[in-house]
Amino acid sequence: MGHALVGTTSGPVRLCIGECKPEFMTKSHQQYTFVNPSVLSLNPIRGPESGGTMVTITGRYLGAGSSVAVYLGNQTCEFYG
Repeated sequence: MGHALVGTTSGPVRLCIGECKPEFMTKSHQQYTFVNPSVLSLNPIRGPESGGTMVTITGRYLGAGSSVAVYLGNQTCEFYG
């Protein structure tokens, strides 16, 4: 296997059944590559507390995974992909 790209991690998949104790843990024999999402910028950086401001998030691997959720603080944001 080649070198991982910047922002990625390679290794086995670890799986726990119930509690994550050594006796309930296993890992794959096959190596997988995972991406690490990162935010590079938010625009605008401020808005009214009442909300309603459209925010553009720029980053790397932001669409990775089976679902996408956006939170600003503890507030859920509507996502337009």
